[in-house]
Amino acid sequence: MSRFSVKLCSALSALFFGTGLTSVYALTDDDFTNTGTVISSPTQYENNEANNNSEVLVQPKGLTVTKAADTSNMSTPTKAGDVITYTVSLDNIGLLDLTGISLDDTIIPAADLTLASGDINNDAILNADEIWVYSGSYTLSQVDIDTHGGGDGDIDNTVTVTTNELSSLSDSVEVPITQAPEFAVVKTVDKASISEPTTLVYEIKVTNTGNQTLSGLSLVDTLPDGAVGSLAGPENDVGSAGVLDVGESWVYTLNYSATQTDIDDGAPLVNSVSVTTAETGTEVKTDNAQTTIETTPAMVVEKIVDITDVNAPTTLGYTITVENTGNVTLNNVQSVDVLPSGEIDVLVSPTGDAGILNALDVGETWTYATSYSVTQTDLDAATDLVNSVEFTSDETGTSSVGDIASTSVTSEPLMSVAKTVDTATLSAPGTLSYSIAISNTGNVSLTDVTPVDTLPDGSTAALVGPLTDVGLAGQLDVGEVWKYTTQYSVSQTKINVGVALTNAVAVTSDQTGDLEFYDTAKTTLTQSPAFAVIKNVDASEITEVGVLSYEIQVENTGNVSLSDIAVTDTMPDGSVVVVSGPVADVGGVGVLDVNETWTFLTQYAVTQADLNAGEALINSVNVSTLEAGSHTDTAITTVSQEPSLSIIKTSQNESFTAVGDSVHYIFNVMNNGNVLLNDVVVSDPVVDTDTISCVIPMPFSLAPGQ
Repeated sequence: MSRFSVKLCSALSALFFGTGLTSVYALTDDDFTNTGTVISSPTQYENNEANNNSEVLVQPKGLTVTKAADTSNMSTPTKAGDVITYTVSLDNIGLLDLTGISLDDTIIPAADLTLASGDINNDAILNADEIWVYSGSYTLSQVDIDTHGGGDGDIDNTVTVTTNELSSLSDSVEVPITQAPEFAVVKTVDKASISEPTTLVYEIKVTNTGNQTLSGLSLVDTLPDGAVGSLAGPENDVGSAGVLDVGESWVYTLNYSATQTDIDDGAPLVNSVSVTTAETGTEVKTDNAQTTIETTPAMVVEKIVDITDVNAPTTLGYTITVENTGNVTLNNVQSVDVLPSGEIDVLVSPTGDAGILNALDVGETWTYATSYSVTQTDLDAATDLVNSVEFTSDETGTSSVGDIASTSVTSEPLMSVAKTVDTATLSAPGTLSYSIAISNTGNVSLTDVTPVDTLPDGSTAALVGPLTDVGLAGQLDVGEVWKYTTQYSVSQTKINVGVALTNAVAVTSDQTGDLEFYDTAKTTLTQSPAFAVIKNVDASEITEVGVLSYEIQVENTGNVSLSDIAVTDTMPDGSVVVVSGPVADVGGVGVLDVNETWTFLTQYAVTQADLNAGEALINSVNVSTLEAGSHTDTAITTVSQEPSLSIIKTSQNESFTAVGDSVHYIFNVMNNGNVLLNDVVVSDPVVDTDTISCVIPMPFSLAPGQ
């Protein structure tokens, strides 16, 4: 018989048969036992005293609550953010409807529990034989993982259901979670390889790769020299302060100064770090960063000589430098220096050993100094003087590094000739004195030294000398100087020509062969063509008509003769006249010699018109020459105008006897000055103007004396 049939028969029996009917079917415990979670008591008894007080087994109200968890979407191991999906099934196993259904979940808010199915008629009443299914989810937090589900290793979830008809009923489900603390350590260095002292920068990154927050991080960093490093950090602690959150990475940094000693050792520089946490217990994780050392022992040797070419006995100074151009210190540096003579020179006491004593430090330069005396034998051999040096060290091995310094030996007959003149510039006739100095500037003696001197006029000079043959007679020794002298007279003709006077000497010897050694001495002739023009007049002022006499003086004030002299004389009236002269051409005919003066004469007749004009009488002369251009001078005579007028008045009547008698006057007017008088008018205050008459109509002009 089905569960529903039993519930129906029991109800009908109670309704229709009343007393006297105990039961149509004796319900057993099995009929009311739910194999699932039983929320209501599996057996409820209701007393029916009207029916012989027998006990009838009925259960008109019943509910089962079943909670289940779906963990199919959870990670392994579990992690924060994993979602557990829960379902709550409410099964009305009674005959009566249940109302006022309410669910209270320990971890899921009531608002997040959704009735997914079962309320067939959507009346919010759990009808008999209905099964309601609620769904909800819970997201695991980091706290759940860190506390391991509160300490029991699982997520406990309980739901409590209440109805208006029944007591509250509950069901629970447990979902296990796992803790998997884990972390990774990565150590890096900014330089994988170095070849010189520098600073290495290390970075240590600790990353929480597990599912549990890590605390109590402990880092121990060991530097390449064995010292414990002082870490800076952590950086990036962006989550919970002081703990390494899941997925979080902490970064630590520290530096190490690689020294020259590290470079010299050549061993890789290894920095290691060890990390532990409280959650991972005794597990120690390590990582290291390695920087390799590149060692390149090397040195450069340079030898320099202060004289690269010799032609006389002297001392050669050598400077030897050895520089450590590698990156490791060089020890037991040894040298072998071979002089030009083949002797072995011992180099000692270098300068520049400022670092480790007797060790050539990186970048350090040692400097040695030595010398060699060049003999006449070396010069006679005419072979280059070669000095060589070789250096070795423990680090560079048996391969030596060296350099040479070479000095050329030149055996050459050579002399120099210097000719000087006592006057570099000449502007007048005179005597030039020449000096010739012949020097043996070579490195061999010279014989049959022959100077040939050519004077400015092309003739060969008679030399006086040599004046200073102090060595072997007739031989010009090395470094010796012979001196000769000669003279040359300069004429005015040379000055007039103006070409520089050059004296040349050429010297030969047996040793120099056909090679001539040559020098000149030059005297520049300075031409300064110049002349002066002076014009004089015999009267500086005139007051009457007469004759002016002019004198023109042309003087050569330069240092060359002047030719093509032309004199142009312009009179006060503008006319050009030909002057007479010259009066005193005592030198070259037609040539105005230096310091010579020529005189020219001319005259001018002063007219009354000149006096009337009253202007100064200016005579101008222009003198031109081929060599010195032209000059002008003037002579000025001022005209003194003296206008003067006299008048004499006489009466023709000696007396008059009656009023109305006429008196006749005579006026004598005379120009007794030196200039023409114009617009002359005679008037008398007692005589009627109209009665005055003149042989010349007024106004009139009067010449001087008229």
